[in-house]
Amino acid sequence: GVFGGDPGRILLVGHSAGAYIAMQLAMDQAFLREIGVDPGRIRAVAGLAGPYDFYPFDAPASRDAFGAWPEPKDTQPIAHVSPGRPPVFLAHGDKDDTVELSNTLNMAKALRAAGDRVEVKIYPGVDHPGIILALSPLFREKAPVLANMTAFLKTAAAAKV
Repeated sequence: GVFGGDPGRILLVGHSAGAYIAMQLAMDQAFLREIGVDPGRIRAVAGLAGPYDFYPFDAPASRDAFGAWPEPKDTQPIAHVSPGRPPVFLAHGDKDDTVELSNTLNMAKALRAAGDRVEVKIYPGVDHPGIILALSPLFREKAPVLANMTAFLKTAAAAKV
């Protein structure tokens, strides 16, 4: 394309709410189909400290954002895991008190049960903002998030489909 990208090898990456969006797009492929995008173009997804499995809604913000949805469980990326989803990289800090680590662990378990490829990295001493800050050159020594994520994504993007 004009910007040098390959529309046949799209990688989705997000942190926190961005990880939720990336994962929901990769798992609930109806969104992509609705706009005429072949879900097979998504070659891999990386979620950093994302909420993937937080129903029932116990936080007021979750109830406000998702509580009126006709089928609340459909708002959860984990509810859309099935065989044949793109490879997934999941990263979480063990000191994250914003998004519970169980979101990452449960998502990984569901992906494995479906036979989908998943790699999980739990970083000791890293909190919710720390996982994204670790992408910055100033904080990269705190955790190898960037190196781990890019190695996974490069391999997934290069794989034959």
